[in-house]
Amino acid sequence: MFSGQQQLQEPQPLQEQQQRRQSLHQQPRDQPPQHQPPRHQPPQHQPPRHQPSRPQPP
Repeated sequence: MFSGQQQLQEPQPLQEQQQRRQSLHQQPRDQPPQHQPPRHQPPQHQPPRHQPSRPQPP
């Protein structure tokens, strides 16, 4: 009985190692180095188009 329990306890550390390996492999996938420099966007200062004031009907 004790020998059987010991054998059942052996695969537990193997699962922990697999989880650690998966976590290590998942880290670079889940958190890729997103070092995207901000694109140089020109200042979007759109001046208000000169719209003729149309008379609003009541």
